[in-house]
Amino acid sequence: GAAATGQGRHARTAVAEAAERGALREGESGRYGPFLPRHIICSDLGRCRESARLVQEVFHARGHAIDIFPDAGLREISLGLWEGLTVAEVESRWPGSHAARGADMAGFVPPQGESFAAVQARAVACVERWQARYPDECLLLVSHAGVLRSLLCHWLALPLAEVMRVPQHYACRIWLSGQEF
Repeated sequence: GAAATGQGRHARTAVAEAAERGALREGESGRYGPFLPRHIICSDLGRCRESARLVQEVFHARGHAIDIFPDAGLREISLGLWEGLTVAEVESRWPGSHAARGADMAGFVPPQGESFAAVQARAVACVERWQARYPDECLLLVSHAGVLRSLLCHWLALPLAEVMRVPQHYACRIWLSGQEF
């Protein structure tokens, strides 16, 4: 998990520093309206659940209750039979397939895996379900780089073929305002 790898400390520090830099208190509004989330929607995989728990701890320490809802819709892209393999191992077993993926980032499907197009459809549907459940609230998403990149491509009307060009640094935060988000 995140704590075992030292990532927990980094995530806790990033969240605490963000809160110290001027996060709003409950009931306050910022430039784009209510800011303080009441719900964390996270991938159901362990590392995101742990990160969500760390974020929840920071909010609780500041007197703000926030719920966590794990959802498989925010799970990282499945690389199928490629999971855990190096590029050299993928090329050895499926010659030319790594380059084929690079040429079609949106549509390429590794053996028994999924494409970024499938990830994007799954993640968008997930977020829309939660937005329908909490239509007037700020939702905090805790997910994986590939999922967040695909969501950002969707929301910012970027071609999914450019998904890997969308920056996603560890423990980064992105604020998207407006009804469409």
